[in-house]
Amino acid sequence: PWSIEEHVFAIVPPERATTPDSGAKLMRSYLEKRPEDRHSHRALGRYLILGQRFAEAEKEMRALLAGHPGDVVGTALLAEALVMQGQLDAARALLAARPLGDDPPVCIVRSWAELKRAEQDWETAAKLFAWVVHQQPDDLASQYRLGQAFVRIGRDEEAEACLQTAERKDRLQTESLRLVWGSREKIDLMVEIAIGVGDLLRELERPAEASEWYRQARNGFGRPANS
Repeated sequence: PWSIEEHVFAIVPPERATTPDSGAKLMRSYLEKRPEDRHSHRALGRYLILGQRFAEAEKEMRALLAGHPGDVVGTALLAEALVMQGQLDAARALLAARPLGDDPPVCIVRSWAELKRAEQDWETAAKLFAWVVHQQPDDLASQYRLGQAFVRIGRDEEAEACLQTAERKDRLQTESLRLVWGSREKIDLMVEIAIGVGDLLRELERPAEASEWYRQARNGFGRPANS
């Protein structure tokens, strides 16, 4: 069966569905019950960074890495927290153990991109953020960062196109979440939202995904529309 949540969260990062403070509080409650849950620990780090609580994020990721030194996501998040606090030498030393190879983890490339952005190496930052966006099209923050990098290196047309794409993705995620948060009894409204999501996906040149949303809209999500 077609799941609204499954399809919404295929295009919306989970952290977008709540506020950073609420997300961090929820992850801490999970960790109280399951302190060895690395997934929740990583999510806590991400929420803290999104909430600009960088020192707390650093502390949490250092604790995670103390128990799991090889945790790639924890390393990436720690590096990002360090960059955001201006500790560029520490971030560079941390990432030096994770050089960019032929098939690097996206989270590591993103952290390298943030470091290059902080170093004002805009050419390299643009290249890295472009790779991240290609791998994860719904990474809205990296899309905006890419546009900013393009501005800095004078690629104004690409910057404008990139920022317009970011705005479409922002609308796409906002509209999609209305289906999760809204009433499931208002079928006409759900159909209208689904058509809008399909339109945005088509504008973003994602026709296969758009077709699936249009199909669900035509089917009225399997239920009769309101009279």
